[in-house]
Amino acid sequence: MSQKKKQTSFLLESSTLSNQPPSSANDQADPLSFLSEIPSQVPRDESDPSFTKSFDPLTEMTQAKEFFQEWGFAVFRNVLNSEQVEKSVHDVFDYLESGQALNTYSRDLLKRNETPLKREDISTWTNSNWPAMKEEGILGVPPVFTKQAMENRQNELLYHVFKEVTGQEKLWVSMDRYGFFRPTKNVSVRYPANHVKKKNEEGNNQTEEGLKEEYITEVKDFPEYKSKRNVHFDRNPWSYVFDLNSLSGAFPHDYMYLPGFCVEYNEAGRYDDGIVKLQALLNFVDNREQDGGFIIVPKFHKHFLKWVNATKKTLGAKHHSSFLVLNSIQKEIAEKGVRVPLRAGDLLIWDIIMPHGSAPNDSERYRLCQFLKMFPAQPLKKERMKLIHQAVQKNGMHVTELGEKLFGLKEW
Repeated sequence: MSQKKKQTSFLLESSTLSNQPPSSANDQADPLSFLSEIPSQVPRDESDPSFTKSFDPLTEMTQAKEFFQEWGFAVFRNVLNSEQVEKSVHDVFDYLESGQALNTYSRDLLKRNETPLKREDISTWTNSNWPAMKEEGILGVPPVFTKQAMENRQNELLYHVFKEVTGQEKLWVSMDRYGFFRPTKNVSVRYPANHVKKKNEEGNNQTEEGLKEEYITEVKDFPEYKSKRNVHFDRNPWSYVFDLNSLSGAFPHDYMYLPGFCVEYNEAGRYDDGIVKLQALLNFVDNREQDGGFIIVPKFHKHFLKWVNATKKTLGAKHHSSFLVLNSIQKEIAEKGVRVPLRAGDLLIWDIIMPHGSAPNDSERYRLCQFLKMFPAQPLKKERMKLIHQAVQKNGMHVTELGEKLFGLKEW
């Protein structure tokens, strides 16, 4: 079977797009008539219902594809092993403390900046100290080029999942960001004793016995650390269905502005081109329902085309940007978003047409993850190659043969 036929057949077999019936007059009258069919919860793991049903990427790919076709997303377990998870968690905090999240231009690639943030001192995790995009739960604006982030991107199991689900062998991996949701409720905060003594002088009735301790622990809530609940598209749905989108417009004209890496391929192609387009995240710590994190409108892909057709002349005529927050333009859909709790080491993939986003943290634990996607390999881009090559040289990582191709440093 040819590569093109393999891609197209998977798409046609799935309930993602092509087998959706045309919209009826009733659909046009009520574009939200499908909402009663959206599930209120996603399937949970039989052994531990705290987490979402997941699949072994090596032995359960057929079942995972069937789940993806039915639900519009799938979770693969143990894509990162325990050592890789531990290194990834450590790297997120290294990245946070290094101030690299402030580096928005290529001239500052991997530059370290002074920052008051300390991983062991939650009292330093204030909004004034925190990098940009805190309301989205994203750690800064630029992509992450650290050694561990790059190691994760060349992970063979990660590539295996994307290759199997998309039917594409020649892929590039995106350069994207880390996610970090700070704890917000019943958080244990350790203060140095001299901090408590200063509070005493200001009228706090702390005991002398407490002042003898090196640290004082207090349990506090931090509602100001909560991210905003949102459900969005990273791809304009009407443009995706009705427009011809050139590949040239799907990549930055230059890579001087580093965040340009994060939106590569978002605007490429259209829904009927036979290419399965996925977004994904790698999860680094056990992420329970109450810890905040990823939400999705399950099974929306079954109604996507009818909804797009029904809203083309209303919502589609008014909203032309690629990033669309449904909370403000169609809140009824946004309200159908449900949490997808994940284990450490899980890989979550979803179809680009799925409304998704995040719910705020309501617990004492943090949420850490890495966002990414893979897309069809492109002709090598010199400026892109130069920056990625600089990054891997500076961080001292070993790029595998697979990594060279996934990073766009070498032709497939």
